[in-house]
Amino acid sequence: MSLRTRLILLSSLFLTLTVVAVTSMSLLTLERETRNTVHAELNTQVNLLLFELATVGVPPPALSTALRADDGIPAAQIYRDGQLIWNGGSADRRVPQPLDARFLAETEMERSCMCARWNVYSVRQGHWVIQVGRPSSEQSLMIRRYLGSAALINVFCVLVFGVLMIRSMRRIMWPLTALAERVRRLDATDPIPCLREPGEVGVLARALNDSVRELRTVRTTETQFLADASHELRTPVTALLVVLEHAAKRSRSEAEVRQALDQALRSASHLKRLTTDLLTLTKSRSAPAQLHLDLLDLANEVIDRLMPLACERRLDLDIDGEATPFQGDPVLISRMIENLVANAIKFTDEGGIRVRVHPVNEHAELSVTDDGIGFPAGQLRELQQPFRRGDTEGREGFGLGLAVVRSVAEAHGGELAVESRIGHGARVTVRLPLPCLNGA
Repeated sequence: MSLRTRLILLSSLFLTLTVVAVTSMSLLTLERETRNTVHAELNTQVNLLLFELATVGVPPPALSTALRADDGIPAAQIYRDGQLIWNGGSADRRVPQPLDARFLAETEMERSCMCARWNVYSVRQGHWVIQVGRPSSEQSLMIRRYLGSAALINVFCVLVFGVLMIRSMRRIMWPLTALAERVRRLDATDPIPCLREPGEVGVLARALNDSVRELRTVRTTETQFLADASHELRTPVTALLVVLEHAAKRSRSEAEVRQALDQALRSASHLKRLTTDLLTLTKSRSAPAQLHLDLLDLANEVIDRLMPLACERRLDLDIDGEATPFQGDPVLISRMIENLVANAIKFTDEGGIRVRVHPVNEHAELSVTDDGIGFPAGQLRELQQPFRRGDTEGREGFGLGLAVVRSVAEAHGGELAVESRIGHGARVTVRLPLPCLNGA
């Protein structure tokens, strides 16, 4: 069901409920006013009879002469000491006698009631009882006429409102329909029209345009990422295949076989590191696990694994800090620290690497400082993108190190800061918000 149809049906329902409510309230008001009017008329007629009765005296012949049947009273009866002495009125139907028998048997001075489909008003004055009545069918007829007229008016109003509503909905929905049609015909790079339209249509068009722009950026980034990943994967796979093909073509000495196996092992290790980084980068883009961890313990574990590599390169690898409990994904955080320390070792020829872990204000701060070759200031932002390398001076790498670090930090609500100068080493700092990580 379209939005236009739902709006029309909903508006029609509200209109119908409103009409029913207004008609019901009007009917109740009409019934109340009709009863009040009938009561006032009967009261006036009783007062008229009392006046005539006081004027002409008590003999019945005199009453009959003074009170004619065409005085506008549908039914009137006068009793003295419970005896009917005068019966008159203009009603051409059978009138019950008495109009209100209970009133004659009781001692009330005045009463208005419904008796045998007659609206009866009775008054007691001394020995006299006067009762006047009007058929209730007159009131019912008036109400039925009102209901008939109201029904016709309501049907007419609903039809007119329906036509106006359909036309209004078409006018209201036309900009949205036109916008949808234009969007359907757009090319992949065209902006969405109606950006300067006022009202909701313009707001919707601008929101759609912003979303489409973001989606295009994400799609372009993912396409470039896949292309770069494919290229990087192809290099070690090709090298591995070449080594194995050459080893299989002709007989080799044991030394040549060992050399070929070493080359194959390096290519396989290269491929493993690349796939590990790619998996880490992909996993960090989804919601990370939230486990209770200690950042200093994770850093110590990474240092223990990489210490042989640092010793092999004759580098000092130092760690200092204090316990920093938090919640996060241990695999991602460990991989982030490993990338930072491994990069520092790779780009440092002499000196050392210093790792610091400590809480600062409301953040858990991890910093890795090295005495390596450093990076140009203009490349610091670019180096945080996947497969972007600076001047590596022949060192192996995929350009994923800082990209993985940044992605993991942002997945945990943190941020990455890089400070470096050529020839003066680099300092990479990761700040993770403690309130977020502690579940606050």
